[in-house]
Amino acid sequence: MDDKLIERRASQIHRYLVLMGERQKQTGTNVLLIFDEARPKGGQKSIVPGMQRVEHLPPSDEHRLRGRRWHVPDTAFRFVQFGFGDTNFIIDLPQQTLHPDEAAILLAERPGFFYLRDKQGETQVVRDCNPLEKGYAYGHEANAVDDMLFILLSVWNIPPDFRWFVTSFASGGAITWEDGKLLA
Repeated sequence: MDDKLIERRASQIHRYLVLMGERQKQTGTNVLLIFDEARPKGGQKSIVPGMQRVEHLPPSDEHRLRGRRWHVPDTAFRFVQFGFGDTNFIIDLPQQTLHPDEAAILLAERPGFFYLRDKQGETQVVRDCNPLEKGYAYGHEANAVDDMLFILLSVWNIPPDFRWFVTSFASGGAITWEDGKLLA
């Protein structure tokens, strides 16, 4: 892989993570940051390499997530989201974007990841998404960048120059800073 492209992508992600921490402090509310591929139009399948492999898995017992069948909607696409609170921020990967086999890789190879169900028990969010998460203290944005690059490059095998889009907003939608801005 091209190291310059990876460094550029890492720098872009890091800049947004720091910026969102600053925005959280300015607004005093939780803020969200989402990196995603171009959302498919008209029911098209995901354009990220490998997603088709995930979307067409047979509904069998070997593809169950904690006793439940893994579900990806027809309009599924890859995304990584971050939530920023008063004292820390998290990476959040709902089951709609992360296959259980991919989650197993993260749990085995990246310390600190956990299923939300394991921390909070059964809630509506867990029933809908049961995200895989990891928390970070402010000042440790570089660790989050490393984890995100591991997901993109190693787990999903997405090239570093792939076109990603950024959306960021304050919780509740009161403020939107980016709305599908190209991460060029």
